[in-house]
Amino acid sequence: MNKTISNSYKKLKKPLKYVKKIKYARWLLPGWVFYEYYKLNKEKGETKSKSITSGAKAEVIRLIAFASVPLPGSYELTTTGLALLKRKIQQGKIEDLNLRAFKDFTPLRKIKIDKNKIIGSPYLKIYSKKKKLFFDVIYKNYLKEKLFVYGTLINPKVQKLIIGRETKGIKDELFGYEKIKIFINGKNYPITKINPKSKIEGIVISINKKELKLIDKYEGNNYKRKKIILSSGIKAWIYIKNK
Repeated sequence: MNKTISNSYKKLKKPLKYVKKIKYARWLLPGWVFYEYYKLNKEKGETKSKSITSGAKAEVIRLIAFASVPLPGSYELTTTGLALLKRKIQQGKIEDLNLRAFKDFTPLRKIKIDKNKIIGSPYLKIYSKKKKLFFDVIYKNYLKEKLFVYGTLINPKVQKLIIGRETKGIKDELFGYEKIKIFINGKNYPITKINPKSKIEGIVISINKKELKLIDKYEGNNYKRKKIILSSGIKAWIYIKNK
């Protein structure tokens, strides 16, 4: 029994860690949005049927808003927006619940998300400052690894096959190495070896640690990864010949 309670608490705790100083934390509880808008309409003297409809509408709006930005943290953002909207309706500043009014409090359309950055654990950081609600998209485990590629990995189709996406590379050069051929499984592949009088032209791509491990697996035992400094001054990984 205690183990079940502990597991339930962990599941609840994970999304709540993204909430920063929000007054309406109880709105995060399942069904609370429905209850609050049902109660609001009952207090206004509406029928039970209309009150239930209003509660259901609030839940639908939350689901639509959450679906438009399906990131951890957006659940908290949408419920907080509905809490603020209810308060305005009670004050008579807004006539009724609708999607347009909700977006005025929770401007989801203004959130700019770079799809190339959604790798790892993106979430919405929500916090209050001077009685105003702020939010921002944070990207955990972002593309911190730099890799200098000079052969098959320059090809966007190969990149997509290995790591599931295409990258935008920056042209660069590496001095002190030369590109040669290696014969693997009946095919020739490019590989590098040290040569102080030569240089290699290629591109630098930005990836995360998970993608780097996938490329390690793709390159196999014939290659090893080494950290180098490119002519631009960028520190990057490169795959060279494994002795």
